[in-house]
Amino acid sequence: MQTLVHADIFFFIASIGFIVVTCLVAVGLVYMIVILRNVRSITEKVEAGIDTAEEEVKEFVSDLRESRVFQMLFGGRKHKKSETKK
Repeated sequence: MQTLVHADIFFFIASIGFIVVTCLVAVGLVYMIVILRNVRSITEKVEAGIDTAEEEVKEFVSDLRESRVFQMLFGGRKHKKSETKK
């Protein structure tokens, strides 16, 4: 009879421990999902910023190449586009 009481106590404590651990894991997963959503949002903003910066740099380079000072200094040098071999 004594061993049956000990077994019941053990299973009760083990069940409570399992429930507590499961709740902690669930809360951790919720926080992980929130963090990953924030990372995705930040990544999308950075990608949009890179696209904007790329357009601005292309515009700046084209303006620089069209300037008289650049043409006076580097006007004789022209870059040949490499042809692709068929």
